[in-house]
Amino acid sequence: MSLVPLSLIGCGEREAPPPQDPPDQLLRDSLTLDDEDQVFRVVLTTENGQNRVDPATLVVPPGAWLEFVTMDGWPRTVTFQLDSVPPSVSELLRSTGQDASPPLLEAGARFVVALRGAPVGRYPYRVEGSAEPARGVVVIEETESVTRPPER
Repeated sequence: MSLVPLSLIGCGEREAPPPQDPPDQLLRDSLTLDDEDQVFRVVLTTENGQNRVDPATLVVPPGAWLEFVTMDGWPRTVTFQLDSVPPSVSELLRSTGQDASPPLLEAGARFVVALRGAPVGRYPYRVEGSAEPARGVVVIEETESVTRPPER
């Protein structure tokens, strides 16, 4: 499994928002992405003293990129719940230091993870910071409902 976190500055149930199409220039330049890469976004915000993740459940295909983006100035971190993933995934995340984001300190800060080689399954995470924590889950799934949008 190749999970590559990257920190960049710059709530529907089981919804699969279309990937960025195409990846923005910052991701292209930083990660050498192209039009074939799929980037799915989780938006991090704060409402009434509570961290929020949108969507709370995100279904993505194998090989996708995952981008957590904070939309406000509230500091926070994203941490994968290692006790809720297979031991091999937990060990990989732990041994490579990729189980959590660096602090996301300002609006537009990103934590990007490559899901290439990650096995099908559920990847729960927790968002913590100055507000009450939030939880979400990324589901890697082989499904026809998660496909690249048609060419324009």
